[in-house]
Amino acid sequence: MGRKKLYDRETALAAATDQFWKHGFKATSITDLTTATNMNRKSLYAEFGDKEDLFVEVLKKYGRDRRNDFSMLGDDPAGIDNIERFFAVLVEGVHGSGCLFTMALNENTIIPQKAIHEVEQTMKILKRAFARNLSGQGWSRQVVQQKADFLLATMQGITTLSRGICEKAELQQIAATALGAVECHNHVIQ
Repeated sequence: MGRKKLYDRETALAAATDQFWKHGFKATSITDLTTATNMNRKSLYAEFGDKEDLFVEVLKKYGRDRRNDFSMLGDDPAGIDNIERFFAVLVEGVHGSGCLFTMALNENTIIPQKAIHEVEQTMKILKRAFARNLSGQGWSRQVVQQKADFLLATMQGITTLSRGICEKAELQQIAATALGAVECHNHVIQ
């Protein structure tokens, strides 16, 4: 019979998330993670694998949680109103803290490929959700895809600027300006 675990997996995962969020992947050490999770090195490796594996686990959980945050993009009827609600929730939720996926993308040359894949999967889901809500506006498929890309880039910009660079009112104005541009711009950009 094995020893009883002295830690809770979800609590440890939340503590690891905080470390990666505060310091990024590269600057977070195994010592930081063992201290934050209150786990010894052997237990940490046994439960999560190495630092890269733990980071991927953190991103998977974060992605599942964030998908719940943008569930309104699946509401019917599809349309710009859903996207407006998404950006309102986004600005409210990220102000001051940013987005773990955006932080991961900023370290894309050093994070594991599995982590990049996790971020890319969620971004693809989000882009499809934007496109779904834009497709009923009478625009061509190409215009819809460009607008979905623009909204995804706007979201990444807002999450980056939310880390103490811009005030909430400024982030709201960025979102409103982007939505205005999406609604009135009707031609393909070459």
